Amino acid sequence: MCGFCGRVKRTYMDSVELHRVEERMHHRGPDDFRYVQDSDIDFYFSRLSIQDLSNAHQPMQSLSKQYLIVFNGEIYNYVELRQSLIEEGYYFQTEGDTEVLLALYEVYGKQMIYQLRGMFAFAIWDRVERELFAARDPFGIKPFYYDENEDGFFSSHLNENVYRC
Repeated sequence: MCGFCGRVKRTYMDSVELHRVEERMHHRGPDDFRYVQDSDIDFYFSRLSIQDLSNAHQPMQSLSKQYLIVFNGEIYNYVELRQSLIEEGYYFQTEGDTEVLLALYEVYGKQMIYQLRGMFAFAIWDRVERELFAARDPFGIKPFYYDENEDGFFSSHLNENVYRC
């Protein structure tokens, strides 16, 4: 099932708030909970392990370390996309579709979205440009909710009420 949330922040999250996020997300994926608190963004991910059980932890950063992703869903054509990137010289550390999304973004930027077939919601943070790119599948199978207020930009696909993580 998995779940993620994140925020482009204007305020600092303390350890009490972080624990609250973990508790709130636990039911979405009891196998793993990880987070990245960077200078400009917080990403949180709760995982239900299905594919690439060994090392496809999220939030995941690109090989260049420029991009950071949280992703839920399934990219049906990721094997073909991965093979195409390998033929172009790209190297992968995992067997999962999350890293393929990151590689596609590194190579094609926002245009990568047109190559995807599947059900998905994801957010990619560019640490250099300080820009957030978020997308969901065209049919909304994996929804993506967001809100912006004085504390920052918040996103989640946990429920209809945007969870202020």
